[in-house]
Amino acid sequence: MKIEMFFAEHPYAIRPYNELDESLECYAYPGALSDRWVAGVSIRIDSALRDPWVGHFLSGRESPRSTSVCCDHPDGVHAVIVAGGVAYQISPVNPEEWAELPIRPVMGLCPSISAKALALFDYSRILVLYADGRHWITGALSWDGLKNLREVDGVILGEGWDATTGRDLPFEVDLASRNIVGGASPPTV
Repeated sequence: MKIEMFFAEHPYAIRPYNELDESLECYAYPGALSDRWVAGVSIRIDSALRDPWVGHFLSGRESPRSTSVCCDHPDGVHAVIVAGGVAYQISPVNPEEWAELPIRPVMGLCPSISAKALALFDYSRILVLYADGRHWITGALSWDGLKNLREVDGVILGEGWDATTGRDLPFEVDLASRNIVGGASPPTV
């Protein structure tokens, strides 16, 4: 499990969990259940505004290739924890303030420093989290699987599988305008 910090300084730190942290206040997610544990990702949160605590985040089972990563939210207030493809947004100051993000399984992520946004992607769509707290989910950009995602000047570039041609087609997602060019998806019925 990786810990990444992409956006500016924060009044909290995400650290790997170890046995010495067992005496700390802990919560299990989903649910923010006090003094519980679940199988998945376990981390320690140190905040300047409260005592350290431990979060245990239940992993998803949809894909063995889904990701597990912890990172900062572009809003500078929350953290994003992805455990086996399940994405959680938490408050490092208030462990009971949490939400499961509406995309699953998360197969990867792509930050945009210039757009102050974080993109999480599943098999065919992208969820974008913005610094002002808004979020947006694209329509399908692929029949099955997104590849080679990268950010250039506030635009997410990548490739999506087109079953009609049997090849990957490029796409661009402008994070500011929400304009999408390219990609491929099954016809809607």
